[in-house]
Amino acid sequence: VAGAVVQPSAVYGPHGSSAAMFNTMALMPVLALPDHAPLQLPLGTACLAWDGSSEAARALKAAVPLLTAAREVVVLTVARDKADGFPGTEALRYLARHGVKAELVELTCGNSTEETIAAELVRIDAALLVMGAYGHSRLREFLFGGVTRFFLDELSAPPLLIAH
Repeated sequence: VAGAVVQPSAVYGPHGSSAAMFNTMALMPVLALPDHAPLQLPLGTACLAWDGSSEAARALKAAVPLLTAAREVVVLTVARDKADGFPGTEALRYLARHGVKAELVELTCGNSTEETIAAELVRIDAALLVMGAYGHSRLREFLFGGVTRFFLDELSAPPLLIAH
């Protein structure tokens, strides 16, 4: 992915994951690669965690070069009471304009958004997760956790492309 920082996801310093630090400080996408799951090209199933945010849109745009070569692309949304931003169908349209055929899957939220997405990633054996990063303030994420922090900390997560 041009213009992205490639970083092991398990590198931690006094301020958390270095992948998270690069993403917020460098203002460019970060491809976080866990030790257990190197990025295998061409990709099998690539997933986009879509919440309609500008962060998710930036991650989608950055991921297009990887997604064009994926065997399958799945846009995951988690059903919530209030819809924010752009609907998942807009992500499908954007991908289609770039020659990527994708499927939209709306998940019913279980215990949490992150656990719901994680379970689906395991179920479909995802090779890559693309998502926006830090849609909430870093303080809120630090105090209460969040989807970004969950996937940067989750040892069983696939490679992760994040954008802020």
